[in-house]
Amino acid sequence: MSRKWTEVDVYSGLPKNEDAPANFAGAGSGVSLPPDAQISKKKRKLIDARTKEYRQHRAKLEAKRQKRIEAKEKSKFIEKVKESIKNDNSPE
Repeated sequence: MSRKWTEVDVYSGLPKNEDAPANFAGAGSGVSLPPDAQISKKKRKLIDARTKEYRQHRAKLEAKRQKRIEAKEKSKFIEKVKESIKNDNSPE
């Protein structure tokens, strides 16, 4: 005598009608990663401050910083705000 098991929904008590199990990752499902796969992280190369690469990197950073400072000083918006403050505080 063999028994046939049917899966039953826990909440409704009715038999489940699933096309595929919840962890199905076959063709056409759009999922290509198995549930137990580990993604290897890309190791970042540390930059030593004594190397030529770091000196070049630092030069780039300093140039960008200087460019930001110059752009901030030349900002038309800041100039307008400064002018409006001067005009408002001027003695009449």
